[in-house]
Amino acid sequence: MSFLWSLLGLVLSLGILVTLHEWGHYIVGRLFNIKVEKFSIGFGRPIWMRQWGETQFQVAAIPLGGYVKFTDEREGPVDEADLPRAFNRQPVWKRFLVVLAGPVVNIIFAWLAFALVYGLGVAQLKPLIELPKADYQPWEVVALDAQPVQSWTQFQRLFLQKILNDEEASRDHALMVKAFNRSQYLEVNLTPPKTTHMPIQDASAVLKQWFEANGIKIYRPPIPAVISQVMPDSPAQIAGLQPGDQVVAIDGKPIQQWQALVQWISEHPGVTATFTVLRQGKKIPIKVKLGKKVVKGHATGFMGVAVQVSADQLKPYLVKTSYNVWESLKLGIEKSLSLTVLTGQMIQRMLVGEVGTESLSGPIGIAQVAGQALQSGVISFISFLAVLSLSLGLLNLLPIPVLDGGHLFMYLIEMLRGRPLSDSVQQAAQMVGLFLILSLTLFAIFNDLSKLFDS
Repeated sequence: MSFLWSLLGLVLSLGILVTLHEWGHYIVGRLFNIKVEKFSIGFGRPIWMRQWGETQFQVAAIPLGGYVKFTDEREGPVDEADLPRAFNRQPVWKRFLVVLAGPVVNIIFAWLAFALVYGLGVAQLKPLIELPKADYQPWEVVALDAQPVQSWTQFQRLFLQKILNDEEASRDHALMVKAFNRSQYLEVNLTPPKTTHMPIQDASAVLKQWFEANGIKIYRPPIPAVISQVMPDSPAQIAGLQPGDQVVAIDGKPIQQWQALVQWISEHPGVTATFTVLRQGKKIPIKVKLGKKVVKGHATGFMGVAVQVSADQLKPYLVKTSYNVWESLKLGIEKSLSLTVLTGQMIQRMLVGEVGTESLSGPIGIAQVAGQALQSGVISFISFLAVLSLSLGLLNLLPIPVLDGGHLFMYLIEMLRGRPLSDSVQQAAQMVGLFLILSLTLFAIFNDLSKLFDS
């Protein structure tokens, strides 16, 4: 059954995103009156065809891409009447915009899809805190200076807006808090830290400084230390830890929550310790030599595992928040920009060897995630489409021949030289690009199969 969900998710997601991508090329080409002979979703043998005007629209058997075929003298004879509309006879700036339109449409779709998710409502953590000397924990922040908040995201954004104002940053603020799952309210005074010049890096860092100055802690939901994933070649894998293991003690000291495990590991870089794990009802001692890395000048430990969290465990601590149109559009842009930066950082780190190539996923990996997102509901699937569309748009802009970015790079050279590169150079570049893309695709498929058979 999971195979059918994965197949359906892959066909739907790629079908939607490829159609949008090729539509970008198609519509800009039509705006410039370039003749479009064929619009294909998928490759190989057509399974559906329809002629509309001068363009043949089709769906092909292999749903892993698509193409728009413009009239072009380089690909065959062209009727004399169509020569002014041939792609190869267009000014370079028109060709540039036609090619650019595909990735841009994918990026715009990602922004609008993220905005739609924010408009429909997303599940976010409630702003829960621990108050000093309180006989009951935790407390939920319901307002900041009489302005209501529902989630951590809303609270952090409102807080950051206030302290970016010099007058607001130097005065006290009022927190209205409610005892979690109780009808008891308190007003808490939030005084500014003694530090006069704080670097405004992000809302979380600044908020933490304010909380620490007032003896307030961020409440962490009690999540058991159950491992969901073990990273390849990590200290955890080398030691023999497995997904499903629950860490219950380290060197005999009980561990009850995931956060306690994370804190212990980060505070003990390079240390060898005995982890007691609960596996299939039995307690098993496993010696683990922790890794060590330097973050912002400080050594910290790492083990290479991810937490297993069920929806039921988090449900009491989540709230569904929705936003108006303008807020949703703004949040959609912010989400797109943050993922764009993250994608660039990951590519850079992969190129210099800081991130392993085992993190690459191919069609099988995409199909699995698509199937899971499809089963999780409309919002999850739209979120998945947004992430995949943004990735498709950004990766297509890479200056690799065969990809749109490779064509754009060639056109930039043509603009600078005043004439295109020779056909032989372009053909050689296309062959190199095709080899790179095929090699990368095969490697990603190999990664998918390795993960599939190891699971």
